[in-house]
Amino acid sequence: MHIEMRDMRRDYHNVLRYVRTMGSEVTIRGMETREVLDATLVIKDPTDCLPVGVGRGINPRIAAMEALQLIAGESHPDLLVRAAPNFAQFRDGGSFHGAYGPRVAMQLPRVVQRLKDDPTTRQALITVWDPLHDLMVDGRHDYPCTVSLQFMIREGQLQLHTTMRSNDVWWGLAYDAFQFTQLQLVVAQAIGFDPGPYFHHAVSMHIYERDVAESRRVATNDSPAWVGRPIGMATARIDTAMHRASLLLAGTVPPECGWYGDTMSQLFDTMDA
Repeated sequence: MHIEMRDMRRDYHNVLRYVRTMGSEVTIRGMETREVLDATLVIKDPTDCLPVGVGRGINPRIAAMEALQLIAGESHPDLLVRAAPNFAQFRDGGSFHGAYGPRVAMQLPRVVQRLKDDPTTRQALITVWDPLHDLMVDGRHDYPCTVSLQFMIREGQLQLHTTMRSNDVWWGLAYDAFQFTQLQLVVAQAIGFDPGPYFHHAVSMHIYERDVAESRRVATNDSPAWVGRPIGMATARIDTAMHRASLLLAGTVPPECGWYGDTMSQLFDTMDA
């Protein structure tokens, strides 16, 4: 499966339709799914990757929280559960075993430096799946679905190639594409390159049978994009971007944080009410 997309608002419905119609029936842990193996999505515009207004309910607090935690290199379980109570079922001892932020934190500045030192490098790679903590540890509720994030500068633009072992096209992709392209935009800003296409590779891209009927209601949204480039953390320093994301997660809104500032302020206001 190889699908080229303009953006997630206008072409997300095409991905859903493909997985629904072409997916093979596979039962996973007693749940029926439709699965497509070796799936690749190429999103030409990484600045417009949250599928709002398409008939699929999007929780902006989840989108903001996941992107901010990834950029900041942090994990805030209580705050994420506040944004979406359903996440509570995936905690182990109060934390999320597979949280991306802490796994990415130390690697992100080094990736930026590699790209600055050698714009042709193929070594600007962040590894998310950790065999020591994931493959060798059983019984966790939350294992990372993402294996790696590889940044490459080609044709004068910064690409991001995300590789996933597993991707739920209904519950996961809608937010995954957003958080990873937000990271792509932040890195592009930090190294002084325009963002290029986003590549999303999934070994197993699937939809659970229980979600098939609801997914049929998703359509295209051709209205002007609501997302700027980038959202709220425009800076030429990766440490500054990480710090701004951290401040937002702590309830402080730095200047010019736009949508992130509004969304997080609303979240904290509901907590204080």
